[in-house]
Amino acid sequence: MPQSRHLNLPDGHPLPWWAAGADDTPAALAEALGGASGGGPVLVLAGGDDDIAPDLLPRLTQVVARGLVRTLRELAAQSGRQAHCVVRACGAGLPSLLGQAVIDGGQTLKLIGVAPEGALADPANGSPVSGLTQLVTWPGAAWSDTWRARSDLATHLAGAGGPPLLLLVLVLCYAVTVPADSGSLTAGMSASADPRFKGATMAMHSTVGFGLSALAGWTVGAALDAFGGAGSPSGWMAGFSVLAAGVLFGPLVLWWSRQSRDPH
Repeated sequence: MPQSRHLNLPDGHPLPWWAAGADDTPAALAEALGGASGGGPVLVLAGGDDDIAPDLLPRLTQVVARGLVRTLRELAAQSGRQAHCVVRACGAGLPSLLGQAVIDGGQTLKLIGVAPEGALADPANGSPVSGLTQLVTWPGAAWSDTWRARSDLATHLAGAGGPPLLLLVLVLCYAVTVPADSGSLTAGMSASADPRFKGATMAMHSTVGFGLSALAGWTVGAALDAFGGAGSPSGWMAGFSVLAAGVLFGPLVLWWSRQSRDPH
């Protein structure tokens, strides 16, 4: 079981600290953090601790506060579960901006800082990020020692069932199969187009393809909102039904195209 400790911050406030051992599982750590039930939205920020250029700071502050934090807060409200943010515990950059945005938003989100235990003793890593709700450390001295554990922790906080490797395989299959026909369709279009109008045909091909892709994204979002939102299973069923309808529409268009070319 992870050990419960406290880290005294520079302002005098104690920060709850869970020190995981080599034998502690991410599930046990998630339970210690109060996220055993899972199911809430989780944002994992990997890296991003480099200093931010002054000219980019205002825009990035808006993106983090009005984009990431507000979206997490809305998803948590829809699902009725606690939202968590898992970030690098020390340093500047995006984790610092996220911590300040959580503070400004009333700390309705749990900001969990992750670090190898040996890094806390190194002054070069800086102070803990402002706005942290809890601190989690794993054995080790290098930040890379926490990458796998951070991913597993986020999986358990989100309540995702199944091993992460299975999810990775499914995502790779999706990424390969969905755009697999793009190259063949483009090559077929170029080969079959009338040489006199090949440029116009390619322009129309791109316009229709990317135009329908943009329309599909808007339509899925509208269906999702109309049937309960992102926290509702019926909403996602409606969204994927829209995509399925688009897939079924494809063979009909190909059949119509072949019929229009056939003089008989």
